[in-house]
Amino acid sequence: SGPRASHILDICRCRVTFRDAYTLLVFSILLGDALNVVRLKSFFGNDRSIKHALINVQLEQGLICEIQLSLDTFNVIHQENHIYYEIIRAENPAEVANIDFTTVKSEKTSKMAKKLDKAKKTDKRINGQSSKTLPKSSRAA
Repeated sequence: SGPRASHILDICRCRVTFRDAYTLLVFSILLGDALNVVRLKSFFGNDRSIKHALINVQLEQGLICEIQLSLDTFNVIHQENHIYYEIIRAENPAEVANIDFTTVKSEKTSKMAKKLDKAKKTDKRINGQSSKTLPKSSRAA
């Protein structure tokens, strides 16, 4: 069925957040009137998912764009989950150290950022150094 890249539909993506469900609904109706909607996938009825809807629209040139519609309250949860996703995908401690925990203002991410800062100061592997490359005076006893 072709190369994997031929199945990518969302090269162009954006997220629009709303204070309430009514405004989200009105926006989606107006969006449907203004653009060629080729797919709509709603996760509002799914108990195991962050509440949002994905709308794929096709532009005049044929490009498919994905528009994610979500409520403000769920946007923070989504951003927090994305940080965990980045941690899981990291291939080494340095990649985890480069994750920006300040993009989400929550108690969990604040604690994670503090723990990471502490680890950066004490674990030289995060900074790309091992105890073998450090001067003897810097090595742990």
